[in-house]
Amino acid sequence: IITRKKGYSATWLSPHYGQSNKSLFEVLNDCEVSIAPYIWSPRFLMHDLQKEVKDGGDGLYKPSGSQQKKVCVFEPNISINKTCITPIIAIEKFHRSSTHLLEKAHIFGSSGIRKKKELVNFALGLEVNKDKKLFFEDRYPIVWSLLNHTDIVLSHHKENGLNYLYFDAAWLGYPVVHNSEYVKDFGWYYPEEDAEKASAMLTKVASSFDKNGYYKKYLEKSRKYISKYLPEQQENVDGYGKLIQKLF
Repeated sequence: IITRKKGYSATWLSPHYGQSNKSLFEVLNDCEVSIAPYIWSPRFLMHDLQKEVKDGGDGLYKPSGSQQKKVCVFEPNISINKTCITPIIAIEKFHRSSTHLLEKAHIFGSSGIRKKKELVNFALGLEVNKDKKLFFEDRYPIVWSLLNHTDIVLSHHKENGLNYLYFDAAWLGYPVVHNSEYVKDFGWYYPEEDAEKASAMLTKVASSFDKNGYYKKYLEKSRKYISKYLPEQQENVDGYGKLIQKLF
C-alpha cells in the first residue's frame, strides 16, 4: 500500500526511476527528489565467484566448444517491469530460425508463474517447448547460474532500464542481449518489445561470439564500459557529494 510519509529531507532516485517515479515521491515524501548517479560494484559478484570456483579457475566465460548455446533469462517475474514473456517469444523465434544454434533455454525466477494456466497454455504451443528445450526454473544466485547453465543472457524490461544483471554477467564475460535504452552501446541491444530483433541478436551472438577470440575482446570492452559506474569513479563521488551538500 502506497501511503504518504512525513519527515524526509530528500529523496534520491536512480536515473531509470526518474521519469516514472519522480512526481510520485515528491508527493508521497513531501520533499525534493533528485536523480542520483547509478553505481555498480563487482565486490559482491567476485565474493560469490570465489565460493563457486573450486579448481583455481577464474570463473570467466569460456567457449563451450559446442555450436549450440544455452540461453538464460533471469527476470524475477513479480511485476510488469521485468518479465520473461518477451524473452520467451524471442527464444521461440530464434529456435525456429536457427534450430541448430539452441541447446536449451532456461527461464530462471519463474517458480511463481510456471504453473499458471495462462503461461502453461502459452508454453505448450511453442516449438521450443515441444522440442524439449525450454525449462522453467527457480531463482538461484547469479554466479552459480552463469557458471553452470549459461552461454548467453537475454533480458527484458519496461520502465526499469538499469539492471545489475547486465553488469554482473558482462563483468565475467558473458554476452548480454537486452533492451535497455540507457546502455545501447553495451552488449547487444534490441528496442522495446521487438522480439524479432532480439532473436536476430541471439543468432548473431550464438554464431559469432566464440570465434576469433572475440569473447576476450568483449570482456575487455565490457569492463571498460562498466567502469564508469563504479562507486570510486570521481564523477560518481562528486555526484553524491553534491547531493549530500544540498541537505546541509
